[in-house]
Amino acid sequence: MRIVIFLSILLFCQNIFANLLISPTRVNFDNRERMKEVILINTTTKARVYRIEWGEYLALEEGGYKEFEEPIAEVSALSPYVRMTPRQVRLGPGERQTIKLQLRKKGSMTDSEYRSHLKFIALPPEDETIPEDTSEGMKMKINMLVSYSIPVVYQPKKLHVEASVVEYSIDRRNDGGADLKLTLAKRGEQSAYGRLEIYTKDGQRVGLANNISIFKELDRAKTTVRIPEYAQYANQSEFVLKYIGEKEHSGTVFIDQKLRM
Repeated sequence: MRIVIFLSILLFCQNIFANLLISPTRVNFDNRERMKEVILINTTTKARVYRIEWGEYLALEEGGYKEFEEPIAEVSALSPYVRMTPRQVRLGPGERQTIKLQLRKKGSMTDSEYRSHLKFIALPPEDETIPEDTSEGMKMKINMLVSYSIPVVYQPKKLHVEASVVEYSIDRRNDGGADLKLTLAKRGEQSAYGRLEIYTKDGQRVGLANNISIFKELDRAKTTVRIPEYAQYANQSEFVLKYIGEKEHSGTVFIDQKLRM
């Protein structure tokens, strides 16, 4: 008897994964846009097949997501309003494929922010077979189904969003660096998105964290910014933290705040 077991692993929000390059890693529609594209590139030396589907996730304050299937008040799902093609692709080594997303607005939509997550599920390699086994008994094979996920957001109307630092602490590392652990507060009915930058009092940037989102459903979010050369600045009495908006929030500075050490 032969048994095949499928295990599923979901990865979020990085530009390049072990086997797949995804660009961009966050898609945002505004009220004027109808079409978006996502580029996939197979970075391996073997052909891979990816199934593409929607996932619905609730962001968690401590990071990560919780999947939900039934509609919930905190998140308005975007997937019913977006047409996606194709839904499955086969990529040879180094090959690329464009995924097209078409927004189909409906009169019933509100000014609320809508979000769903686009999942790219890596199917088992085509050339994998179960080795011949002449012994009696059961044969078992485990296939790992790895999913990569990016958020797709629609903001019909730009609403005011504010953010601030409510808690922070420094964890020093043995390599001379340190991790600045932050709890950020958000006020407003939309997500905040951008990068976090850490500066000394004289304006030298010593830390950077990209792709920082505080999604609509969160009032608070926890994150970490690495300061690689913290030992050189450990005598500083304060640092300056900036949360600088990007993409749809370009030109916005959510936070410009002094942090006393």
